[in-house]
Amino acid sequence: MTPIYEQNQVALYCCRETVNLRTLSWIMADEKWVDLLPEMMSRSRALTSVIYANAATYIAKVSGSNLTPKTALNHYITALRALQEDLYHIGRQTSDETLFSIILLGVFDVRSLSL
Repeated sequence: MTPIYEQNQVALYCCRETVNLRTLSWIMADEKWVDLLPEMMSRSRALTSVIYANAATYIAKVSGSNLTPKTALNHYITALRALQEDLYHIGRQTSDETLFSIILLGVFDVRSLSL
């Protein structure tokens, strides 16, 4: 396995746990999660950044921190900038990656306020 693949798998796991804790459910089946999101991450900087932001927040929370880590906030800022670009791009503004980025940004907002 390549290091970036391993990093993405850890981030995906943590992000998924964040969503599960917040909503007590998941918005797609496990098979779709494993197959679809790594591919979607390769096509969207916004989605990749928000998944990393949620992962950093989850790791901090599990470690007992009461603060949102600076790394998570930096990824969040990157995700917002990339999302803005996607929303102004005619081809990406209605993509699945853009929609999923928006959903996960909402989870991050709620999550970071509760830390």
